[in-house]
Order: sequence, then C-alpha cells, then structure tokens
Amino acid sequence: MSERDAQVIWLPEHESNPFCRSVTPPKSMDDQFRRLWRKPNYSTKERDLPPHLRRFCVLRLRDYMDPLTRQLDLAERLDMAVLSGYVGRNPTTLEYRRGLIASAESLARADAKGSASRGFAPSARQSESMIGFSILGCPGMGKTVTVERVLQSYPQIVEHNLGETITQVPYLKIECPSTGSPKAFCLSFFHALGERLQTDFIGTLKLNRKAGDVLMPYVQHYAYLYALGVLVVDEIQHLRQASQGPEILMNFFVAMSNAIKVPVVLVGTMAALDIFQLDFRSGRRASGIGNQYWDRLQKDAEWDAFIKEMWSYQWTREPTDLDDDISEALYDESQGVIDIVIKLFIFTQLRVIVSAEADEEADQSEAMTADLIHEVASQDLRMIAPMIQALRSGDQRAIERFEDLAPLARHLEDTILTITGQPASEIRQRLALKEAAAEAAAATADRDAAVLAILKVFKLSVAVEQEILAEVRERHPSGDIATVCAAAAELVQARNAKTITPVKRKLADQIVAPGDLRDILQAAKSDGRTGYDAFLAAGVVKHPLADLAT
Repeated sequence: MSERDAQVIWLPEHESNPFCRSVTPPKSMDDQFRRLWRKPNYSTKERDLPPHLRRFCVLRLRDYMDPLTRQLDLAERLDMAVLSGYVGRNPTTLEYRRGLIASAESLARADAKGSASRGFAPSARQSESMIGFSILGCPGMGKTVTVERVLQSYPQIVEHNLGETITQVPYLKIECPSTGSPKAFCLSFFHALGERLQTDFIGTLKLNRKAGDVLMPYVQHYAYLYALGVLVVDEIQHLRQASQGPEILMNFFVAMSNAIKVPVVLVGTMAALDIFQLDFRSGRRASGIGNQYWDRLQKDAEWDAFIKEMWSYQWTREPTDLDDDISEALYDESQGVIDIVIKLFIFTQLRVIVSAEADEEADQSEAMTADLIHEVASQDLRMIAPMIQALRSGDQRAIERFEDLAPLARHLEDTILTITGQPASEIRQRLALKEAAAEAAAATADRDAAVLAILKVFKLSVAVEQEILAEVRERHPSGDIATVCAAAAELVQARNAKTITPVKRKLADQIVAPGDLRDILQAAKSDGRTGYDAFLAAGVVKHPLADLAT
C-alpha cells in the first residue's frame, strides 16, 4: 500500500476500482481549500526593492485565488462526478468488458449505415439523468479557472496492466465551437484526445469526411475505450448559434453520460440559461448532481473577507490601510466580479509605483486612495465599461451580451508590455539628465583629486588644503582640470606672499653677554687680532702642542 493510500479512507465502491484509486480520494473541505488556494510569494522586505522589480512582483497577483465557498463546492462536485462515473465502469469486472464490445459494435453499425445508430447500453443500471452538472454565471467569477485547477490535480494519463494494458484518460476539457456545430464539437474532442495521447485520430480515422451524426458514436466509443473520467465543455452558450438548434448536442451529452457513465460538465455564462429552459426535459436531465449559478459577489461579509486578504499583498513603498472608502471604490468599479477587482488592484499598484519612479526627486508618495482607484478604472477598465454599467443597472439582458472578459485580459498583457506607462520621450529625457548628473559628479571628483595632488607639493596642513579646495570649487565650478590646478597654485602663492617673515638683526646690533664667544670675537676684530688668537688667549681653545708638553 502506498503512503498516499495509507493516509486516506476509501469507500468500498472506490477502493475496489482501479480507475477511482488512480484519480483522487474523496477530500475534506480543508483539502479542497489547499488544492485551490493560490497566494503569491510575498515579503514585506520586497517593498524596499527598486521600482522595476516591484512592478514584476505585483504581476504575481495574476494567478491569485482566495477560494470562495462556491469554488470549494464546485471542486467537490467535480470529484463526485468523476468518482461516480467510474463506479459504473470497473475494469476488473466482466460488465466493463461487455461494455467495450457493445461500444465497438455500435460504432460498426453507425459506420455501416452512414448515420448514428441508436447507441448501446453497457450498464443495466441506467438513469435518466446525467452524472455531471452545469455551472453558469457572470464572466470573471472564476468558473473556468476553478475547473482547470481541479482538473490539473488529476493525472493526465494512467496505464493499467490488468492482463492487458488499459489506458485511462481522467479528463478532457474542450470549448464548445462558436458555431455550435455537432461535427465541429466532435472534431474538437478528437483533437484534444489526440494531443493527450499523441495520436492523430482525425487523420487516421479520416474523421473530417464523416458527418456529425456519424461522429457522435466515435466520440462515445473512444471516451469509453480510454476510460474518460469527465468531459468538460466550456463556453456552452455557443450552442445558441447552432443552425439546427442546441437540442442535438444537449441530447447527445445526456445520452453519452447515461449510456457509458462519462460525466459531462457544462460551463458557460448566464446567456446559456435559455438553452436549458428551451426544453425542460433536457434541462432537467442535464443537472444530474445539481446546477450551479454564480452571480457576482454582493457587498457583504464574503466580499469584505476577500478584499481584506487580497489587499495585504502590496508592493508599494509604504503600505496603504484598507478603509471603507477604498472598499467601496473597489466594489463600485468591479461590481463584485472577482477577475475585475484583482486586475484593478494590479493596475492601481502599477500606477503608483510608475508615477513615483518618474518623479524620484519629488519623493512622491505611493499611497493608494479611493480617488486613484476610480481614476485607474476610468482609464484601464474603459473597454469593459459597458459591462460594468450593465451590472450597476441590473439589466440581465444587457449583462448576457458580455460572454467573457477576454478584452480585459488582453489589456492587462498589453499594459505589462508597456509597463512604465510613460512616453518614451519622457523616459529618454529623464535618463539623459541622470547620465549628465553622473558625468558631472565623476568630473568633480577628478578635479578635486587633481587639486589635492597639487597642494600636497606645498606641504600644507589638511585644514589649509580643504580651504583652498573649497575656494577653487567656488571660483571655478565647471573648470577643467588644468584650470583648477592653476587656480590652486595661484592661491598658495598668494597666501605665501601675505606671510610676514621676521627680520634678522645684524650681529653688531645684537646684545650679547660678557665672555660670550660672540663678545670675544667682536673684541678681537676691534684689536686687529684673529679670532683664533683671541680664543687662545681667552682659554677657549688650547695650543696644538700643549698636550705634548705634559
């Protein structure tokens, strides 16, 4: 038993099924939260980083997710759908193998007739409802990203050696074609399956040549053959564009789920609600384990908790406290749409960081305010302004016209590409000024060094050197090295000329004490004697032969 298996409790219907055990055990809500939570790497020390690095830090919020209750519920429903679907397809049972044979025979009949056969029933335990469910709601509320994060926690492919190799594909996610065409849908399915298994199903089976109703049994057979766990169909509102109406594909989803136990999860905007309401029977059967309707957040405790957590990730130089005005501004400009409020928070941080960098000398504050949020929204969210206005008005028909927030996502990427938000001419001018200042500082340092070297020659005190250097700077602030060195030398000479030198007295004018050598010498000169004779007579020196006579 693996370590993973030892930490969970399996229900009997899951424990005996290799397909179930290879995907996921039932999870607690704590586990679901950890599975979905995406918080950015963050440290308050990063606020001290240079502006260009902090801007990149802000972009970590693009993947931010603080799971809401509805997202936890969606994650659990997906797990339920997958595990419930596999319960009816246990590869260790004879029933499963009979299902493979029935699927192949159904496909052969469809090929022979050139149209769809009436299908097959591999399981005697059938119901009239799908195992899957649908999730509809306002764009930007995290439906698709939540589904994708749950699916990404499943393995992509599992190989089972049960006497013969069985390849299991736990999930596939495709978009409903914009035309709503059954054939386009089936080809999208085989394109996704081929990418997962590295196989060209479309070319090998010549599927492009087949009609849509013939392709449907192919989808059904290969979904069963490769033990597909769940089929997620996004952008289901595109079915409204189907020339033959949405009923064909809707009925196919129900039939596939009912016949081969592959759950189908339909994801779309509220515009798809009409598809379910057109045919009450199809709508009821497409809600096997319940439908979800995701409206935008209301300004209540859930909104407050979400904003409080998100607001803690600030890379501005100084953090801004979250107050009622800021919360109100965020809600007014996003109308409770999660994707919009996160991107608005990103845009606002980028704006204050860029603005402060552009005016470094003014030491501009990087505080975020309610007024700034409104200003950023008016500029950076203008492409979705009609949607925001529709949400403010509560006009459901107007809201349904907006199928996704792709324009906002593209705008965010465009903003990243031009992250400074400043004209190139301003950047060029600012850099030129910085370079000029750096060159001036370097030149000043070189001039000072040259002047001090000249002053060292004169052996002046440090204090005098600094006085002369300051005077040279004042007189010649932009002079070249030759000019300032010459000026320094002139200042030294001028100082020396002002210095008072003591006047030496003549020897005759000097007063000396009796018996002093200078007195003896002066008396000898008066008498016409030599200095030696005077010193000899005074006993100051001896006669050269005196020592020999003794």
